[in-house]
Amino acid sequence: MYMGEVALVAGTRCRLMPGPQDLELDPEAFTGIQIVVELSREGKDLMLTLEASADAHLLCDRTLDPFTVRVSGCCRILLQEGGNPACREPFDETISVVPQQQVIDVAPLARDTLVLAVPARKVAPHAVGIELPRVFGAPAPAIAPHLAPLLPQQTDY
Repeated sequence: MYMGEVALVAGTRCRLMPGPQDLELDPEAFTGIQIVVELSREGKDLMLTLEASADAHLLCDRTLDPFTVRVSGCCRILLQEGGNPACREPFDETISVVPQQQVIDVAPLARDTLVLAVPARKVAPHAVGIELPRVFGAPAPAIAPHLAPLLPQQTDY
């Protein structure tokens, strides 16, 4: 069973293993999901560090062969109490929380981290060295010998 809510307590560290459906991901595209969440104090605010990894089942852009690759990503979120959250370095995002809030749902953060970890150019390991064709289509037909006199004559000036 997956519980996507994590207690907002500094020093909390937990490992979650949700199914793809828990993160609203395609079960045919992602398997073996692991999430590590850690909360620490950052002044009066909390810092949430989320590391997510999964096996991504992709289709090679070069060969159209299916292949699987382990993808992973990390995000650092500053959890500020009330006010207008402004993103500051070195955080990826700032989320406003109310003082009475005791938990945070990490499912949307984990889903976004995994989706962004998928490479834009998907090349299977066996296809990295494949030479790509540079000429497409059928070669131009040769002209019939009896039509050669009708072609414009090339002159050298």
